[in-house]
Amino acid sequence: ATTSQPSVFITGIVKREIWGPNGTVSRDDVNNGTAGVPTSKGFINGFDSVGGIGDNYAMRLSTWFVPAVSGNYVFLVSSDDDSDLFISTDDDPVNKRLVAQQTGWNPDREWSSATGQRKSDEWSPDGGVTVPYAAGIALVAGTQYYMEGTMHDGTGGDSLTAYYLLLGDAVPGNGTVSNLRGDRVGLKLPKPTSLTVTGPQNVTTHGWDQAVFSVAVTTDALYPAAYQWR
Repeated sequence: ATTSQPSVFITGIVKREIWGPNGTVSRDDVNNGTAGVPTSKGFINGFDSVGGIGDNYAMRLSTWFVPAVSGNYVFLVSSDDDSDLFISTDDDPVNKRLVAQQTGWNPDREWSSATGQRKSDEWSPDGGVTVPYAAGIALVAGTQYYMEGTMHDGTGGDSLTAYYLLLGDAVPGNGTVSNLRGDRVGLKLPKPTSLTVTGPQNVTTHGWDQAVFSVAVTTDALYPAAYQWR
């Protein structure tokens, strides 16, 4: 099968790029586009990467956020070590803007201390002179907004996760997994141009024996393709 559509929006996934471990790439290198080719790339099911990578690495998580309701939003970031959290004014990554930061580190998913620079409605680019998102970030239901987080890990624990609230909502309890998952996030991936089904092979049965058929699929899809055969 072939298609001329350039891309498809797949919900429930976040792209994760890693430089390292045991490397020298910094968060600024990733932000400035000077980090080079990532050591590894893959997908995770939420804006929530905790442990399992190692030490001395940089990482970028990227996705599109799709709010369920229109309103003024607040974003929290939690990371070990330092991180930046960006969200675009629309679906274009070019229009991303910094909305929250972790300048040091904190325990995994520690939301109770997500104040000041770690909380978008308190974040300030100039030491508190201005707080550009104090009234929240106005977003429209069903609209896709590009979202990105970058972080650097030294030694010890390692994590990068974010959480969204409507302005005035209570901060979640410590340990709460990111709610940037499911239908709230997704990626624009090139639509597969090919999907080839091989099989099933003929099966000989005797009497009332059960016949079991199976097929194999090859495709250029970047993410596991959904298909049905009859």
